[in-house]
Amino acid sequence: MKVRTSISAVILALLLFSCMSEKEKRIREQLRSFMSETVSVPDNLQGIAPSGTLLYKDTSSLPKLIFYYDSSACNECEIAHLGNLEWFYVRSAEERTFDVLTIFSPSPEDYAGVVELLEIQDFDYPVYVDFDGRFRRTNAFIPEDVRFHSFLTDGSGRIRHVGNPSVSESLEKSFDRALDGIVRESSARTITVINLKNQRT
Repeated sequence: MKVRTSISAVILALLLFSCMSEKEKRIREQLRSFMSETVSVPDNLQGIAPSGTLLYKDTSSLPKLIFYYDSSACNECEIAHLGNLEWFYVRSAEERTFDVLTIFSPSPEDYAGVVELLEIQDFDYPVYVDFDGRFRRTNAFIPEDVRFHSFLTDGSGRIRHVGNPSVSESLEKSFDRALDGIVRESSARTITVINLKNQRT
């Protein structure tokens, strides 16, 4: 009986390991596919800011840290916890090496409620509302899995980091490494352009 029990336990463990391996494999493939995409932030997203309502206009070539909340998100919960993201807005303003965009893409029936909640919350930085679904349609490749809803893009919109750096130290370190890599690449390109110009003169 003990032998049979041990064999059953081993078989169960192997089956669980196999299932986990397949799940991890699917997630890795999904991540690889996602990071091959280019994110585009359309103009005229409605912004709610301390100064009032504004419209988004992409005039920056800096990397973007994007926090995206789709129609399945608990809007009230996420808006109540916007303060968790404030440190990255502060870093952005101090370092000027990346921009931060927080975008809510609610269902049409939730739109007015999201705007009202944002106005009540009175967050110190602009928060954008995808009022007609243009961000969602433009970037339809973003998975439903919320783990893919926070990401860093380079100046060209290519995804360089996936994960919310505000939820854990390891994700923040991963974000920092990705950002450092983008900054170094940008600096190297700038130096190359300067050298080429000097060679021509």
